[in-house]
Amino acid sequence: MKIAIKMFVAAAAVASMGLGPMQAMAAMDAPTQPAPKAASSSAATVTTKKVMKFVGNSETKKFHKPSCEWAKKMNKENKVEFASTADAKKAGYEPCKVCLPEKTAKKAASAATSAAAKTEAAPAAKTQ
Repeated sequence: MKIAIKMFVAAAAVASMGLGPMQAMAAMDAPTQPAPKAASSSAATVTTKKVMKFVGNSETKKFHKPSCEWAKKMNKENKVEFASTADAKKAGYEPCKVCLPEKTAKKAASAATSAAAKTEAAPAAKTQ
């Protein structure tokens, strides 16, 4: 008889709290929504080349990498975007001495050039 009372009390406690753990189990068993389908399988995929952009400050006439601490601190109304360090220099801006945007741009250009050279040299090495 005591077991029956304990079971009744436990069942009443679960019922008064909702389903408790059973709700979580039901949520885990629920089917997830499928991922949205692409617009069209025949649509051409467009690959974009990653373009490094630089941010200039119209007040200080300095340009920075977007990740630079000084670029993050500048006012929105003073921000000017440049596609390259050459564009920034043509506009009269000087490179930041903290983030060194020119060195980063040169490294990225030399890495791209060496990667292209490696891919061109690889097929020639296989044919020999």
